[in-house]
Amino acid sequence: DWGRASRTALTKLEAAGGEPIPEAVSAVGSAVTRSEAVDTIISARAAGQRIAFGYRKPRQPAAERRVVEPWGCVIRGERWFLVGRDVDRAAVRVFRLSRIDGAVTVVGRPGAFQLPAGASIEAELQTVLDREPVGTARLSLAPGRSPALRRLCDTTGSLADEDLLSLPYRDPDWARRTILSAGDAARVLGPDVLAAQLRADAEAVVTLHTGAPSALPPATGASQQRRKTPAPERVGRILNLVAWVRSRGGRARLSEVAAHFGTTEQVLAQDVELAACTEFGPYHDTIDVEVTRGGYVTVHDAQGADRPVSLSTAEALPLVMGLAMLEAFAPISDTDLFTRTRAKVVTAAGSTSGLAGIALAQVDETDPGVVAAVDRAVAEAMVLELDYLSLGQDREVSAVVHPIASRIAAGHRYLQAWDPTVGEVYIRLDRVTHCQLGATPSKPPSDVAAAPVISGRLRAFGPRAEVLLSPAGRDFAETIPCEEVAPLAAGWTRVVVATTRPEWLARAVLAEGGAAEVIAPQALRDLARQTAEDFLTRQAAPQP
Repeated sequence: DWGRASRTALTKLEAAGGEPIPEAVSAVGSAVTRSEAVDTIISARAAGQRIAFGYRKPRQPAAERRVVEPWGCVIRGERWFLVGRDVDRAAVRVFRLSRIDGAVTVVGRPGAFQLPAGASIEAELQTVLDREPVGTARLSLAPGRSPALRRLCDTTGSLADEDLLSLPYRDPDWARRTILSAGDAARVLGPDVLAAQLRADAEAVVTLHTGAPSALPPATGASQQRRKTPAPERVGRILNLVAWVRSRGGRARLSEVAAHFGTTEQVLAQDVELAACTEFGPYHDTIDVEVTRGGYVTVHDAQGADRPVSLSTAEALPLVMGLAMLEAFAPISDTDLFTRTRAKVVTAAGSTSGLAGIALAQVDETDPGVVAAVDRAVAEAMVLELDYLSLGQDREVSAVVHPIASRIAAGHRYLQAWDPTVGEVYIRLDRVTHCQLGATPSKPPSDVAAAPVISGRLRAFGPRAEVLLSPAGRDFAETIPCEEVAPLAAGWTRVVVATTRPEWLARAVLAEGGAAEVIAPQALRDLARQTAEDFLTRQAAPQP
């Protein structure tokens, strides 16, 4: 969502400094969604205006209108949260942006509210996340199964070769999803109300995956429409290309300029023609630029258009986010460097940009010793011996892997590696329980390259599956890496997921409790039904 704006911002910085900024393969990324909502929120915050939007809670059939005085947005892991005062409830509330239904609109006059002195959006979010549990699930868990669930539970004992665990929860819907994602590894011993809800959820999944797949609602067309370039965006690109060409001595190949700005030579030539008719500077003179013989863009007189220009909020925001990600993860000791750079970006965006209303609450809990061992293995091309909790295989795995690259995506550190037993893998480092360098050189296949971070996520691999989500299942597309997300009529969504672990995806579908349906392939559809049936069989077993 932010690619176009961040490229424009970098072009302006490049023109201001006169030094080329090379294209880079991203090694750090955050999955950021609904950029239009963020734009509106931070602009309203800066102006002191209220906003209104529809908000759909989990498993809630219809959205509820909320009017909020926005205090700011917090990025936690790969999720965006809005923190603000709910006007109708007269209290501070936290909203997940992915649950906003439709557009965010500005209502009322500017200056309608001011942030309370000492208000902290990070502290308000943490207060919500740290509130007292409302219940505790009692579970019986099969030995060696569901490592993810085990990490969230307290062990209370053992009985009949099974582990007895307790799972405190603040959100009943979160507890249902978490327990269902363990499949038949978990049996719910209490409370009875929660156990009944989970059985009903699993029965809904069985019903949904029995017989022919559901027909897809009609597409809204939002993901297929070709967006025309708005005039302000085109003018901005014209000024940027003038500055960019000037930073290279005033002359550059048309093909090179078109490639840099992500457009065709034909469109760029039209931009140059329009630029030659654009008045700029104090005397409203036109920019003297042309496409000369031999296919070169030549700027004879930029009329001041090559001077640094201010950054828009949309351009500055991805730079601020990127700086925050780097500060959280990069091994750079000069933290003042980030402070100074961030201050310059915010200044370039102006005091009305609302960028002070964006915060990053990092949740990565990777052991520093694991990070050091992985970085050394990648740098020295040595194998790694490690134990890690594999959600795909639903167990703790011991492996000797050949490191390829270290990456940061969706708020977590990953190791991309080659496992001779299964092939290419991504290992989330906060799930590594033991790690040490091996004694032999790392030799991954020559055709396996370091994966870039695209749209905040690592490249997926494996067979693809098509999943239909009801309006109540929209969180699925936020928590599960999807290759494609297509909005459908009436709030439904079609997603495509690639994975080499169909059992993992079947459990993820079960966790939605009937809000997600596998459409294809049939084998995965059958597996989803079987996973739900196995869960029900497990619940019906006699208590130990």
